[in-house]
Formats: sequence, structure tokens, C-alpha cells
Amino acid sequence: MQSGTRATTLDEKLIPVFLHEDPWNLLRLYHVYRFTLAGALLVSLVLDYGNVKLGQHDPGLFVWLTGTYLLVAVFSNLASYFQWPDLPVQTVLFVILDIAILLGLLYSSGGISAGFGILLLIPVLIPHLGNPGHVSLLLATVTGILLVAMQIWLQSKGESDSGGVMHSGLIALFILLISLASNRWIRKASAVASLAQRRGVDLANLSQLNQSILDKLESGIVVVEGSGAIRHMNESAWDMLRATRQLAQQTFAAIRPRT
Repeated sequence: MQSGTRATTLDEKLIPVFLHEDPWNLLRLYHVYRFTLAGALLVSLVLDYGNVKLGQHDPGLFVWLTGTYLLVAVFSNLASYFQWPDLPVQTVLFVILDIAILLGLLYSSGGISAGFGILLLIPVLIPHLGNPGHVSLLLATVTGILLVAMQIWLQSKGESDSGGVMHSGLIALFILLISLASNRWIRKASAVASLAQRRGVDLANLSQLNQSILDKLESGIVVVEGSGAIRHMNESAWDMLRATRQLAQQTFAAIRPRT
């Protein structure tokens, strides 16, 4: 039956439910951010600003990671353009690379005192857009633990003050709390979007069912809008009015019998 076919087509669109009509655009926007950040780090390294503490602990590692980050930014843009691998894989894979590189850049710059530890928050939030759940929260937790562990390691070697551990702990806690809040909000918004989509399917199926019932009635049925435009006519109505299908775009007043 026609209505059954319509229902199947619409049901296939229910999974997955995204909050944006094209989630690839959101991922591409993040790739542009990554490319901009990598370029800014490279420029700051080349210009060698004296008041910016970048790469002071391990300059060689900082240079290598900055170059790698720029290559990752270029490759991620190409991957999102060709949409391979699929969206969830790209989201998690590139976010893990981002977190690892940013932690390495922080380490090579002497830890949290470099001043850009808060940048870890952005890649941690990205997986929530395509896959809210345990994976996103796990990434946030692991990122916070690694950040604090790195700062403790630097302090044990005498390359960071005692306040750095507390600072890194606060940033780790902030990242986890924001991740939890984002996960909860996106889940609720996704549930609302899914419910609205299911209601749309139900209305479409009900409309198809009503149309099928009207088409099988022997009485002539004409559905007319307030403007006079014909919304639907069953076969009996076409036969009674002796109208042709070419007149379907006409108003009811134009095809009704004259008395």
C-alpha cells in the first residue's frame, strides 16, 4: 500500500537524529578552527614572541608537534570533504589526535603555565555533537587525568611550581563539568528532535491513510482549501465532475458544474 511505503521511507530517516540538518558542516567548521589554531601556533613560533611561553621546556618537541598538528588539520579537512571515514569515526579519531597533540604542546611549553590549557575544552566537546554518551564523557575524564598527571610529573622534576597542579586540577574539573552538562543538554535536545520527527511520521501516515480511505469511497469527495484550490479529489469526484487530470491545478470554482 502507498501509505506503508511512505511510512518505511520516513522511518529510515529517524536514525540517527542530529541537531543540525548537515552535521558534516559542524565538523568542517571545527576543522577550520583546528587549521587556524595550528597556523597561529606556527606563526607564533616563527615570530618568536618573547612574552609567549611556547616550547620553552622542549623546543624540538614543540616544533615537531606544531608541524604535525598542521598536517592533521589539512588531512582532516580533506577527509571531511570526501566524507571518509564516516562521521562518528572521524569525530572521535581527530579529537583524540587533537587532545594528544595539545597535551604534548603543553608539556613542551612547561605545563599549564603556558596559558592555553583551556583549549583542551573545545575538542572534548566536539564528540557530543555526533555521539553524545559514554565515549564523550570518557574522553573528558581521560583528558583531565592526563592533564593533572602531566603537571604532577613536571612538578616532580622541579620544572613547575606547586600551584600548577591545583590550576590543572581546576581546569580538568571544569572540562568534566562542561562535558557532563553538554551531554545532558544534547541528549534532551536530541530526544525532543526525535519525538518531533516521529510525530511528523505519524501525521504523514495518518494523512496517507485518510487519502486512501477517501479514494475508495463511492461518494464524490473534494477537499478544498480556503483559497478555493483543490487539495484532493477521489476518483468518484473526478467522474462526477467529468474533469480531466490537467485541471488539477485549477480552483474548484473553475471545474464545478454550472447550474
